[in-house]
Amino acid sequence: MTDADAEKLAPTRWKQAEKGVRKEALHWLQHDIGVISFSEINDNILMWSHYAGGHNGICVEFRYTDRDHADFFAKAQRVAYKEKLPIVNFYTASPIKIAKALILTKSVHWSYEREWRMIVPDAAHHSRYIQIPTGVITAVYLGCEINRRNREAISDILQNRNIKVFQAERKRDAYGSNFKPIK
Repeated sequence: MTDADAEKLAPTRWKQAEKGVRKEALHWLQHDIGVISFSEINDNILMWSHYAGGHNGICVEFRYTDRDHADFFAKAQRVAYKEKLPIVNFYTASPIKIAKALILTKSVHWSYEREWRMIVPDAAHHSRYIQIPTGVITAVYLGCEINRRNREAISDILQNRNIKVFQAERKRDAYGSNFKPIK
């Protein structure tokens, strides 16, 4: 099948893939990899609402200042925000190529996230956790609705570490948050 013929069938195949017809690609997505998401921003109100449990969670700030950090973040890939689904030849593309198209492409409606994703292969055979290089975490931002127990637990974990902690407070005159240092 030519790429042009495959392109005509792509919308139907995307729907089928999402429903599980392309089982090897979806199995790879669900069982054999992990995905770590990063954003270039820390103060978007929608992000706090969607990903931080309605402002109950935290945001972790990262930086890289040496080669270990650069090597770690070099694996991250920018998410492409598109109006149309990516074109993939489901008949000739590998399950990994299909899965990457699914993982690294999102609707333009989500472009405010400014997201990068790191695909961690072979997650099913290793720990669900990854080793983060020393010194790469610089700050933790607490949501404006974080409960006292979680705030204290995070403070205990970060005690005696060179990591700044900020508490979000709702702006009085606009939608959004201000972050005030607490450590």
